[in-house]
Amino acid sequence: MNLAAIRNGMADNLSVIPDIQVSPYMLSAPTPPAVHVLPDTCEYDLAMRGGLHELTMMVQIFVSITTDQGAQVLLDQYLAPTGAQSVKAALEADRTLGGACQDSHVQMF
Repeated sequence: MNLAAIRNGMADNLSVIPDIQVSPYMLSAPTPPAVHVLPDTCEYDLAMRGGLHELTMMVQIFVSITTDQGAQVLLDQYLAPTGAQSVKAALEADRTLGGACQDSHVQMF
């Protein structure tokens, strides 16, 4: 498991979303709208001889709150399961993340 390759694969998939700053690493000063990728949890050795590791990554989205409703509408578009601005659709367009993993799946928590 190569964490850098997974981060970069996720960022590559997210880069198809129009007009958003994308980073595979935490942004110290994001310029909204922006999205970055963070590791969350990892379970090693779920199969014999290290044959399966399960990694959970967090994708954090930032929108500018210049108007009460506008930011929420934009955030809704990013959180939608489909569409040109859907984070889920972008991430699952290539579920191997450029060959960095065997499979990936997006869930919202």
